[in-house]
Amino acid sequence: MHRHAFFPLTLGLFGCAVASDEPATRDAPGAEPPGFVDARETPTGPAPAIDAAPASTGLTCDDSTCVDPSTGLTWQSPPDDSARTWADAVAYCEALTVAGGGWRLPRVQELRSLIRGCPNTALGGACRATDPGCTVRACMEGCDQCATTIVNDEPVCLWAPGLRGSCRQAHWSATEYTDSIDPGAWYVDFGHGAFVHGWLRSQPLRVRCVR
Repeated sequence: MHRHAFFPLTLGLFGCAVASDEPATRDAPGAEPPGFVDARETPTGPAPAIDAAPASTGLTCDDSTCVDPSTGLTWQSPPDDSARTWADAVAYCEALTVAGGGWRLPRVQELRSLIRGCPNTALGGACRATDPGCTVRACMEGCDQCATTIVNDEPVCLWAPGLRGSCRQAHWSATEYTDSIDPGAWYVDFGHGAFVHGWLRSQPLRVRCVR
């Protein structure tokens, strides 16, 4: 059974099926986010025209980037292994010079466009989180995780084939929450059932930049 709670309460564990002899564990926020907040703020610049499920599953990749032909987005691949606070994640992407620069932190629906194998959180699924459009608490409805699979103590990443990097920890999006005691932002946890949720911006998560 899924349980939802909002800041300052602690979120409870969400059920998941694990293809392993060991129980699935969720390190923060793959453990449970201690709180999440809500936002009507959006990053500057035009919103990407991404509002439906990707038409293809694969990416076109080179040594440092992957292009998704279904969205036209170019993704940093692989990202570095550092976890960053939300503000540091924004600054990191803006300063990134890999493959010519021009990077930024992705909006929540852009991260969702990478989800494969979890129809409810992939674009076009039950999850309504999108920026701009639906960034408030009610938009979490339908954003619960799918089954988590563990192989050799590593989660199977529910993202597009060809994408490199670790999914042991969730990835920050640029989409903020602002209606709670502490500021937060949306994240996508590709390694724990493609879970879409929010967490405190002061906490460190993984970063994958986009352009």
